[in-house]
Amino acid sequence: NTASAVSAVRLDADLVLSGSVAPALALVDQELTYTLVVSNQGPNEATGVWLEDVLPEGLSLVPVQNPALVITNGGIVRVKLGKLAVGTNAVVNLAVVPHHPGAITNQARVTSDTVDMIPENNAVTLVTTVQPLAEFFLQQQASAPLVLVNDQLTFTIRVTPIAPYAVPQTLLTDTLPDSVDFVSVTATHGSCTNEFGIVACNFGEVPEGETATVAITVVPRVLGEITNQVVVTSPYADPVSTNLTSQLAVTVVGTPFLSSERSLNKLVLSWPVAAENFILQVTDNLVPPVNWSEERNASVIVGDQVTVTVKMSTQAHYYRLVRP
Repeated sequence: NTASAVSAVRLDADLVLSGSVAPALALVDQELTYTLVVSNQGPNEATGVWLEDVLPEGLSLVPVQNPALVITNGGIVRVKLGKLAVGTNAVVNLAVVPHHPGAITNQARVTSDTVDMIPENNAVTLVTTVQPLAEFFLQQQASAPLVLVNDQLTFTIRVTPIAPYAVPQTLLTDTLPDSVDFVSVTATHGSCTNEFGIVACNFGEVPEGETATVAITVVPRVLGEITNQVVVTSPYADPVSTNLTSQLAVTVVGTPFLSSERSLNKLVLSWPVAAENFILQVTDNLVPPVNWSEERNASVIVGDQVTVTVKMSTQAHYYRLVRP
């Protein structure tokens, strides 16, 4: 007598799911991409392979043209991968846009009609912290509100990102007034260049809590008011921020004129504060050789004038301003 038996042999395949998130710095309302990789470690072909991704709440899936993509009402994305040969892999990129700051958790798993003896590597969890867009504190000041023509003038610009992370790709553009000559630029972060009166600074990454400071020195050549214009740009800046631009006006004046005014028994001498560093000298005789000496009475700034008050006497005195 003989006997026979027929057994169905079910082939197995080890499917492995891995994933990553880019960019590393996730921002509110900026696109974020989950890359999910399904690989077949064998020993047999896998059939009926599906990738299922449970998207976190508070984000939107960027529309894709993929007939294999199925989205359920519960925020679950299912991708039909079909057959997967031994040693091959399938890559699925899901682009999303998070709408709120905070930690978000994305869970994905792979299934198939083929027996998988190691189910532990069929799932992956990706946790991402979504950061808010950065605000910026932008401030600029001039070395003086009034400056003498052909004297050096320095604009100091400070840029402080306000964000809970180091803000990369921060750029500053300074459009210098037409009537100035560029002298130099220094920066505490990154580097700066000047081309045809436009100073461009790339700060690189500004660490949290730090301020990038730029000092631009110029020489004004024309009398009147000049305006320095600064713009800060960054893909990490909040587009509705109102503090990404700054304008600063400075008045350029000519050679200082020494004025005098009598007040009772005193004489008040004054000149523009733009020439604050000029020295007031006095002599009592204009017969050569003239011996000039520095006026001993202290100067006081009143408004836009430097003033010196001296007591009048019967002896003649002559005054002049000299550049130090």
